[in-house]
Amino acid sequence: MDKRAINYDSAANSYDPTGSDPDTLCHGAYCSHEASCVSILEDQASIDACAAADVSMEDAKVAMESCEAAGGPGTSVYQPGVGVHEHDEVEHASVCRYVPASMELCPYTQGDGLGWTPNTCVPSASALECSAVNMGGTGAQNHQACVVDTPGCEVDNTGTCVPKTSACATADLSGTDAEDATKCAQIPGCQLDAVAHDGDCACPIGTTKVVPGSSVDQPPIDECEQIVYDGTPMNACSAPDHRLCGQEHGSLGLAGRHCTEFRRSFLCPDHVTENTCQPLASIADCDEADMTGGVVSDNQACDVDIPGCKVEGDACVPRTTECAAAFLGGTDVEDGTQCALIAGCALVASTDDAFTCVDPNQYWMEDFSCSCAYSNGLYDMSISSTCGADEIFYDQTTGMSVTNYDMLLFLDSDSDVKNHICSLIGNPDDC
Repeated sequence: MDKRAINYDSAANSYDPTGSDPDTLCHGAYCSHEASCVSILEDQASIDACAAADVSMEDAKVAMESCEAAGGPGTSVYQPGVGVHEHDEVEHASVCRYVPASMELCPYTQGDGLGWTPNTCVPSASALECSAVNMGGTGAQNHQACVVDTPGCEVDNTGTCVPKTSACATADLSGTDAEDATKCAQIPGCQLDAVAHDGDCACPIGTTKVVPGSSVDQPPIDECEQIVYDGTPMNACSAPDHRLCGQEHGSLGLAGRHCTEFRRSFLCPDHVTENTCQPLASIADCDEADMTGGVVSDNQACDVDIPGCKVEGDACVPRTTECAAAFLGGTDVEDGTQCALIAGCALVASTDDAFTCVDPNQYWMEDFSCSCAYSNGLYDMSISSTCGADEIFYDQTTGMSVTNYDMLLFLDSDSDVKNHICSLIGNPDDC
């Protein structure tokens, strides 16, 4: 369990975050920030103009547009060319940036500010106990009285009996409480001072303390169900317009105009296909047929010997048209039966590699995971082979194909090329 959890339990260090027992899941106290409109400039006039914008709307897009309008063309604070980011459309240039509502872990009032004090290895004797030792004998007698008879004490270089603080502090404490206790006990006279909470936390002025799941007014929070955009309730994790983006993608570290909850405007193409009926043979398979022996021989070599092929003129080609005529629209079993009724055809089942996200613990923020997450605005390379693999262009001359993901990489590499291509196709939303 994360030691910052307000219900931290050292015995739950290996808890299952997807478990059903609410008591074993991390619970966090958070400070909630309202949505705001901020200036990317430092002059007071633009700061005040942006701050005055109404961003209280539930709809994130409406709030964002309201913020941008306060610092856009036609306003006294607007400066042409300022605030235009490579991922923004020029017509939406503004010196104001919308910062969505957000929550962060509540800072505790003591200790290290994380809500807990780290495990420490300390002497088993106090300073008072060590100072009470009679050190008036010989060196051997003093050693016996301080070190042997009073575990946790040692004789310093002045001959004084003091707690062995420095020696205990050398213990490597980086595991569970049990592991740390074992390592600490390996140093004679030392014992573990286990992790403890510092107490309650206080949120800064202007923020509201929120503990998900603590009451009817503060229910558990599903991070993937937190946004309304352009009039439509959306899954904030996987909605196409709001897929993950970093704060670095925007002027002065703020999110770009398409980022709500700091999510990037680029679409993560869903690789979803329907059931299709396809020939059993490929073009290459049909090309293997010997079509030099006359009509009867050609029919045998193509239609009979290679299921899925047919004679078309002087060539042997896949039965694509025939297979496509299959009536599909039922279950996989029903579609498979319909397809098999056409000689040389077989069902290619639907695929669904869509971008999806889940939030395993609704008492703890920032723990959702996605199936096709961005890394610095681009797909993680380990999943790029299946996410965005849809072919959008094929060059017969070179035999090369371009996938949706290839195009994403290309457009992201050069903003001028991206703007040009986007203008040619009408500047769709994902540009």
